[in-house]
Amino acid sequence: MNSLHDIEQDRALALVIREVSQFTGTDFLNELTTRLAELLGAQYVYIARLTDDLHSAEVIAGWERGARARHFVYSLKDTPCDSLTVDGVCVFNGDIQALFPADIVLAEMDVDAYMGVVLTSNRGEKIGLLNVLFERQILEPDWALSLLELFAVRLSAELERLQHQAELNERVELLQRQNNELLLAEHIYASAREAIVITDANAVVQKVNKAFEAIFAQPAERVIGSAIPLAHLSEIPVTEEQIIPNLGVRSFESWVIAIKDPASDRVQHYVRFSRDVTDSVHSQRLLDFQSKYDESTRLLNRTHFIREVNAKLEALKVSGDIGVFVVLDIDNFKSVNHVFGQDIGDRVIRRFASAARSIMGRGAMAARVGADEFALFITGPDTRNWRSTLDAFRTYLKGGINVAGYTSSITISSGASIFPTDASDVQGLINAATMALSQAKQNGRNTHANFTPAIRKRTERFQQIYNQLSKDGGLSKIYAVYQPIVSLKSGAIVACEALARWDDPLLGHVSPVEFVDVCERTGLVRDLGDVMFHHACAFLAKVRKNTNADLTVSINRSPPEVLDQVDAPQRWANYLSGYGLTPQDMQIEITESLMLSDPEAALRKLSVLSDVGFSLSIDDFGTGYSSLAYINRYPFSVLKIDRSFVADIETDESAMLLVESIINIAKRFALTTVAEGVETQGQMQILRDLGCDRAQGYFFHKPMQEAALFELLTAQP
Repeated sequence: MNSLHDIEQDRALALVIREVSQFTGTDFLNELTTRLAELLGAQYVYIARLTDDLHSAEVIAGWERGARARHFVYSLKDTPCDSLTVDGVCVFNGDIQALFPADIVLAEMDVDAYMGVVLTSNRGEKIGLLNVLFERQILEPDWALSLLELFAVRLSAELERLQHQAELNERVELLQRQNNELLLAEHIYASAREAIVITDANAVVQKVNKAFEAIFAQPAERVIGSAIPLAHLSEIPVTEEQIIPNLGVRSFESWVIAIKDPASDRVQHYVRFSRDVTDSVHSQRLLDFQSKYDESTRLLNRTHFIREVNAKLEALKVSGDIGVFVVLDIDNFKSVNHVFGQDIGDRVIRRFASAARSIMGRGAMAARVGADEFALFITGPDTRNWRSTLDAFRTYLKGGINVAGYTSSITISSGASIFPTDASDVQGLINAATMALSQAKQNGRNTHANFTPAIRKRTERFQQIYNQLSKDGGLSKIYAVYQPIVSLKSGAIVACEALARWDDPLLGHVSPVEFVDVCERTGLVRDLGDVMFHHACAFLAKVRKNTNADLTVSINRSPPEVLDQVDAPQRWANYLSGYGLTPQDMQIEITESLMLSDPEAALRKLSVLSDVGFSLSIDDFGTGYSSLAYINRYPFSVLKIDRSFVADIETDESAMLLVESIINIAKRFALTTVAEGVETQGQMQILRDLGCDRAQGYFFHKPMQEAALFELLTAQP
């Protein structure tokens, strides 16, 4: 799911859209400037009408540091607005006063940043400006600018409507001053773009202008003499739809002015004005749509989805029925974009969304909540077989989605929570389903997990460990223990493996299985590796200085440490140099997951490490699918036989033969062999007879503090 900050932004935007949509005219302008100032954290927001020569502007609505702005006229010369009228959109995020030193008002306002958009008429004419000024730099300029552009369409339409209405009102006042002489209306007819209908006091049509005939596609003779329903004679602008021949459904805004006899104050005529506002209505509908739906997939967006789920939960609380909340994540979707391109990726997402609607059924309310993340809320009869339906959806996706000749096989990971068993509110359902999704991903992806209390417990434990490690000084509590590696020929300690341990004041002793997993999944593994590297360097320097032991230290480095850090080989060599050591003193242990993630990149990185002088060891050899290919292609010098093979060599002849084969293969490639997990005299003897070079395990030594190992090395001949 996306961040809380994104959710709050979406909610705030939806609220502003709903609130300002209730107003028209100057009320709309005033409400919009107020809401924009609050939403963007701006000190000044102005809506200004441009003069015909575009040299000056009149502020007609605004917000100045918590109060309504006064109306005033200002020159555009040497101001940010001058650039705005040329470019259409402007953002100056900082040092605005330095950029426009001649604009002394900027200094008086004490602002540092500015953004604005030009407001245009339906014919593309520049009619106004929307200006926003900030006393500090804009924190999210891209989002803020998109917000201004979003409201600019409706604002342009409203500004144009006000301008047209003002012009028409002036014309009507002129008509009244001329004692309602209808001949003067001809002057209005000649210039007006709006449809004008003049009726008598009984609302019977007497005259229509040419614009009426053109806009409504009706000749004057068909309309004159007909009556307009009095309900349609409203002085307040009313929007209604009509079907126009050859144009289809169009939206019109109409309002009426009553022409009265000055002496009797009786109505003599009605004048109804109408203008085509289809584009403006469509823009408003688009705003409404964008506040509720994802534009690409036409699924609900996150904010509106949560609102709808809340409403359904209230109904379920009354009925006593259950609801199923499911979160879906497309596995490794980035690879689709990388291989086929962003356009194909977007089309795959749309096909995915369409399939979700079709297969999951009407009882599943669907939403797109992230780039490749989706959510479902299932109610009604569909809750009885939701899991089998989800499995059918998964099977359909594995069959592949064909777009523009490309077929993309898709797998999904999913997690679900049940109302009211797992949670009684929407946020609780989201949290529970997200925890289940995380568990499904840990299980290998392309799987599903239902929320359980055990998942919550693991998630809370994970978060506790992460919190302790990620805070300042958290990783400094990690220390190293060392397990000796002995020569099977001499029995002497010739190397040792550095192993991470952690005793936390709050959590107590934490297993490395737990905290290393947390580090790998949160990006802390690079820092953990550096901590362990320094521990190993310091210990080895002490050994070299105070004993005669020719010891090397073996240390594990994770795939992200090797693949994602361009300077890793030289940086690690510099660490060693700082302790008076060389890369030959340190052995780097690598698991086969490094080669699986990106074989070519792994080859390049490992070759550089080898060229610098590091000895490379492949750890847990034999547990993967391509181990033989690794030792043939990659520059390893040491092969570590996994403990799972060593465990049964005393009792299982096939296990012994397998280990023998591994040792023989290693010899052919001139690799030193190290057997892991040796626990008995018999295992040691068999390994020695098979020609294994080295071994480590509890039979020889358990992992120990550096002081204990130092004592062993000192006593060793």
